[in-house]
Amino acid sequence: ISVIDERTDRVIATTQVGPAPHGIVVDSLRGRVYVAVGETSQVAVLDSRTGSIAQAPFAIPGCTGATGPWGMDLNPVTNVLYVACYSANVIVALNAATGTLIRSVATGSGPLGVAVDAAANRVYLGMHGERSIRVLDGLTLATAASIPAEPGVWGLAFDDVRGRLFAANYLTGTVTFIRGTTVTNVYAGFSGPEWISYDPVSNMIWIPEFKAGNRVTGLDARTGQILPVLISGSKPTATAATPAGRVYSANFGTLNVSVISR
Repeated sequence: ISVIDERTDRVIATTQVGPAPHGIVVDSLRGRVYVAVGETSQVAVLDSRTGSIAQAPFAIPGCTGATGPWGMDLNPVTNVLYVACYSANVIVALNAATGTLIRSVATGSGPLGVAVDAAANRVYLGMHGERSIRVLDGLTLATAASIPAEPGVWGLAFDDVRGRLFAANYLTGTVTFIRGTTVTNVYAGFSGPEWISYDPVSNMIWIPEFKAGNRVTGLDARTGQILPVLISGSKPTATAATPAGRVYSANFGTLNVSVISR
């Protein structure tokens, strides 16, 4: 995992966490970073201030297979970490302080994107192998509802302020807007959207277009206006927006991270 100083755009630390790190979640309240370590059954735990290992990795029984843990999100109120185990077709809830397994539930085909509605204690789970997004009870992981989705749903992002969910659909090149369990809008024209992010300050969704080569697109969540941005790398796979007004794109095809100023 690389640690980048946002003031200088320089890599200031590199931490070994294991093979194929995938999902990453930052808990700014408690100063922790959680990293899903693919090809293992572990989640690495880092100190957000230094990027160094903060404690022993969390072991997730049954989270095995070609990918291992992948999509994740945290409920900062209950301090529960939710991890999608793509190959094993399960979702697990972990105590984010100790790594203790709280619950593991079978899901069906290809659980991938995870987004938490902390206020309602609900978990949205994108089922990549099905045409659905499941709404889970944050305590029991029982399925409370199932939302019809486009084929190949991938990354999810939640708007805590306005209570909206955004879903990237890799196979159809679309982004879906959902309020509660109702689809309100579908925007098309994106090329292989994967791990999207939402910036509540600018009200923009940032969409890495993996198949487009070198493009990340901003989608205004109020107006539907799009803002294509050519980046310095290729095959963007994930974005992250920061309070300081930067958007970062992790580029699968090159050894760099692109920086976009909103």
